[in-house]
Amino acid sequence: MEEVFEQFRTYDFSKSSSYEPTLEQVYNQYLIVMSDKDLEIKQDLSNGIINPDRIPQADREQLQLQTKIFVFCSETDNILEIQDYQFWLTHREQNQLLKSPELKEISSNKPTIQSTTESQLINNGDSIVVDTTTSENDEVGEYTSNYQEIVDMIVNNKPIPGIKQIPKIILDPETASSSVLQQRKKPWEIIDDETVKTDEKVLNNTDSAA
Repeated sequence: MEEVFEQFRTYDFSKSSSYEPTLEQVYNQYLIVMSDKDLEIKQDLSNGIINPDRIPQADREQLQLQTKIFVFCSETDNILEIQDYQFWLTHREQNQLLKSPELKEISSNKPTIQSTTESQLINNGDSIVVDTTTSENDEVGEYTSNYQEIVDMIVNNKPIPGIKQIPKIILDPETASSSVLQQRKKPWEIIDDETVKTDEKVLNNTDSAA
């Protein structure tokens, strides 16, 4: 899937014969929706004017991306989800930033570098605490990368590898099974019990014979 993402990122839409006409139709439809609350846009459309600049920049960029994905999938027969691509692109940009010379130069000037080398889960009542140890030999790039990945997983509500949520178990005293500790018998008590059992067995056999 990463190959498809990279192919889409470097795809030359200027050579596509369908991208610009499709994008113009998308703009037009979006402006029609906006014209219900904007009289100026409504006047422009009535005069045959399509002005994408009236669309907020964030919305316009989103429309461009969606149109590019539509055209790309149509022309290459690939399947591409916009959420997956945006996640991959964000992660790619973060990795490039971490590998930049400027960041390495800043990191090298730090006297002490703290990094998570070991993680232990401690059950502390109702919560789970991550106990970390630090080391000066770890590189800041790796630490920041791991941190960014975790932040991204939290934001996207994805499970974090290596951390397993342990549900709290509450036992109801009424439904919980009771554990009874039996008192250990003395040697002669065991012998007496065996003698009683033997006598009862003989008595039962005698009754059966009679």
